[in-house]
Amino acid sequence: MDHTGKSCRSYIEQYQLSDTVTLWGKLTHDRVVALYRQADIFTLPCQITDEGDRDGIPNVLMEAMTFSIPVISTNVSGIPEIIENNKTGLIIEPKNHYALFASLQQLIDNAVLRKQIGEAGKHRVITYFAADQHITQLKSLLSQTLQNNGHVKIREPLSGEQHG
Repeated sequence: MDHTGKSCRSYIEQYQLSDTVTLWGKLTHDRVVALYRQADIFTLPCQITDEGDRDGIPNVLMEAMTFSIPVISTNVSGIPEIIENNKTGLIIEPKNHYALFASLQQLIDNAVLRKQIGEAGKHRVITYFAADQHITQLKSLLSQTLQNNGHVKIREPLSGEQHG
């Protein structure tokens, strides 16, 4: 619902977009992955609500970026930490429909730019936001510190053991 109480579905009906817009509802992980693999562009125009609620860094942005999908989002909260404008994605102001349209058109019209931004976005997520890499780095630092202080070394996980 928006601030007027209208749902997405009512906007879709009002503007006769039912042939263009699909509201999927709850999906399995496998179905989400399949949709990412089909996508050319991912957009998530986040906003700050009248009550001040906002997204931090939405996981769906990082998920899309790991599939090398160029993303468009807004400069709300922590989103600019993951998206560097015109490098790892496109950033627009919240509620700026014209900027959203222009950004979509820019990516639709330029396959080379889509590929460049998609690959740069994937690299950024893997380099700076991948949990496995951070766990490995943290383990190494802790192990090194403990060894330097004469304490017990952190053991390697057994085959099949999960982090966490």
